[in-house]
Amino acid sequence: MSAGLRPVCITGATRGLGRALAPRLAHQGTPLLGTYRSDHRAAATVASLVDKVLPGTPSHWVAGDLATTAGRDAILAGVCQQPL
Repeated sequence: MSAGLRPVCITGATRGLGRALAPRLAHQGTPLLGTYRSDHRAAATVASLVDKVLPGTPSHWVAGDLATTAGRDAILAGVCQQPL
């Protein structure tokens, strides 16, 4: 992690603005937590993009639907398992 940079959580990291933002933050060395609803393939693609931009950038990808209690619980559990 670059000195002074705090981890950033990007909700909806596999689509639209979230997908565009992840590589840009990685370029700065910002540790990333990306959340996505269910598209594991898209999450793997974005994770690969992040790693190509700056290899070794800390990132963690967690599936969960923020619109549901179960989804939020899954995201929190994922974050707790592998803090940045």
